[in-house]
Amino acid sequence: MSQILDDQDKLAEAFDRYIESLVKTEERRQLWVTETKEKIVEVLKAIEKTFEFEWSVQLLEDIKNYQTINLSFANTQSGLEEIMVNDKTGRKRKKSYIKHGGYLAFCQSYNGKINVIIGFPDIEIWVLPMEAKVIATVEPGQITEELITEYVIKFLQTMTEWEGEDRLPIGFK
Repeated sequence: MSQILDDQDKLAEAFDRYIESLVKTEERRQLWVTETKEKIVEVLKAIEKTFEFEWSVQLLEDIKNYQTINLSFANTQSGLEEIMVNDKTGRKRKKSYIKHGGYLAFCQSYNGKINVIIGFPDIEIWVLPMEAKVIATVEPGQITEELITEYVIKFLQTMTEWEGEDRLPIGFK
């Protein structure tokens, strides 16, 4: 017991910092609900409408305090087609492979901060999925129209690089 009394000030300080972190988490969560989520959706929908393309804004709201808003490219034809011949009939048939689009996500973290993530496209069988990349972690109160626009620009630049990236020819590793 004497150790507790000797370290009471340090213990009280550590305890107060912990309580402050819990309060801050709750403040962040409230800000998400009252301002941040709506702002992100509004800006992304304006971008979606202004630049008509095969992309859409999606809200993933299944888990309270752990929600996500995506700007996602639609799944499209990749341009890769396999011509298959039926051994019995000799008929040719084409199999088109789908490119699963990339995305920009604003993800509410467990502590209320917002993780901004880029997910990369993949093409079934031929181009394997890459791990999503966290490009920023920000306080909900820091989210502005300008910041969201900057992240969309970064996303588009990253997708442009992905599309232009040299890959090994099929059959090589």
